[in-house]
Amino acid sequence: MLCALGDAAEEHALVEYAPLDAIRDDLKAALPWLRVCRKRLVDVPSSYENHPKLADLHRDKEMLRRLRRIHRELGEAFRNEQVSREVDSLDH
Repeated sequence: MLCALGDAAEEHALVEYAPLDAIRDDLKAALPWLRVCRKRLVDVPSSYENHPKLADLHRDKEMLRRLRRIHRELGEAFRNEQVSREVDSLDH
């Protein structure tokens, strides 16, 4: 899920959107890792020899901190957008 949201944010330049500006660097650093994880979860390789294990990938403590920040900031941005839309709907 984070990978899909990160891809969308990157593709549509949403990282320039003020609430997500705080995680721009984290997102750029984490997206390659998230893509590997998504590929690993979705693709069934013919051989496991050349594919990294998810258990090995998560040992990078800095990456885990980045993922937590991305998760927190995206969640906050979605909550704020929802509240904004609810307030706008009350005005109309």
